[in-house]
Amino acid sequence: MKQYYAYVASSPFNGERDDLETLNYDSLLQRMVPRDNGNICLNFVFSKLRKCDKIMSENERYALIINNAPFGVRLDLYRKITEKEIKETIQRVGVTRYAIKEVQDIAKSMGL
Repeated sequence: MKQYYAYVASSPFNGERDDLETLNYDSLLQRMVPRDNGNICLNFVFSKLRKCDKIMSENERYALIINNAPFGVRLDLYRKITEKEIKETIQRVGVTRYAIKEVQDIAKSMGL
């Protein structure tokens, strides 16, 4: 079954890039999970991570990603979701043109 990543929340990193090696990512993951309100914004669902993203900690349901872009470091929490969850969200709220092509294709396969 294909896995997707749904953006939940982010936290800016204000330290030095060298400090990233000393962070307790498992603890950060657990502290960020309560930010998940259960909704899925289909504009921020990804089928694969970007080149500047790296999984630092994950569990069965979530992944803590470090976005190490040239303009700054950010810690992002993503919920791992399935196509079924995407379809349920599309049925509830529809899909916009800003969703990734795969999400738009799922909507098309549903006749929307």
